[in-house]
Amino acid sequence: MIALEGYKILRELYDSPRSQVYQGYREFDRQPVVLKLLGQEYPSPEAIARFKLEYASFAANACSSHCYFCGQDLLEVDKHLATYVEAIQKFKKKPVFDLIQMYRQAIANLQGKNTNPCELVGDFYDATKMLPLHIETNYRTATFTVFHHPIYSEFG
Repeated sequence: MIALEGYKILRELYDSPRSQVYQGYREFDRQPVVLKLLGQEYPSPEAIARFKLEYASFAANACSSHCYFCGQDLLEVDKHLATYVEAIQKFKKKPVFDLIQMYRQAIANLQGKNTNPCELVGDFYDATKMLPLHIETNYRTATFTVFHHPIYSEFG
């Protein structure tokens, strides 16, 4: 197991030649963390760029979900999401693309563009087609989001 100053590593979650992922916590406040490290001691500039792009994609998704759930103006949220989607498509980050499209579909539903707002089906995302793929590829975040969307829609 590796040692990182300021962090206590509890277990390895993933290991490949390109990266390793660890679960642990920050020692000063015991805040849980997941740390992803590049697999090479001296990674190439391309590997570093890919790593930064992955981080930016997931940060865009986190921002999207927070804006949606915090009750910000839906038209403004959708404008931001459209910008994120455009950038994420260019870099072929399909998992994050799917999550952001789910939020865009949820926003469209709340604007009356779907007769059943509890269904993630429409111009941006179609759960009837995508859910089986998420389950097959074990994409748990997307699967969770699809199954929990009706709860958010009913009680949100």
